[in-house]
Amino acid sequence: MQDRRAAYALPAAEPLLESLDAQATGTGTPTRIDGLLQSTRRTLLAELDKTALATPRPEPLASNIELLTAELGLSRAAWKIVGAIACHQRYDAVRSLGEIVANTVTPLPSLLALMVAEPRRVVEQLVHPDGPLVASGFIRTSDSWGLWGQLAIPQQLNVCLDQPHADLASLRDALLGPPATTVNISGDYDHVQIDRDLMIEVL
Repeated sequence: MQDRRAAYALPAAEPLLESLDAQATGTGTPTRIDGLLQSTRRTLLAELDKTALATPRPEPLASNIELLTAELGLSRAAWKIVGAIACHQRYDAVRSLGEIVANTVTPLPSLLALMVAEPRRVVEQLVHPDGPLVASGFIRTSDSWGLWGQLAIPQQLNVCLDQPHADLASLRDALLGPPATTVNISGDYDHVQIDRDLMIEVL
């Protein structure tokens, strides 16, 4: 993190930065760094919050995920989790930050909870194989390499998230294609009423 603080635009107290540089060159001590971290903790967290809130949302990605999670009746935490996974796939800075955190925080729900500032139990329920994000098709479990490789957004949906959509209907059509039309009516299937009624129930 220290090596990449310029790329991340991460603020920190100057004595802490000097101590981290000294540690990197072998002239500092972990005890001094720990003391500085503790003494500047509140200020550091406030500055990091300020930096994060000043960063614009990645659009249209954020709005598309927001649109879908709202339509599916999913929570704000679900929006943040899907957003974190999507951004990890797209942006080098987020991917690098996620991999750094993954070196010290496991399992994946704990890592995601830290990244999106939501309770671990909430995240566990949302990303569980029987949870709402997997059940709705928003994410799928994966066996790709690494901690972040355990969850992925299906490719067909992932591509649609980068395209601007005016409304849910536009996003749905991009994902599924325009709704099919037919000249058939229900009465055309009176001779197979049981099958017809079953199909209607399924649809």
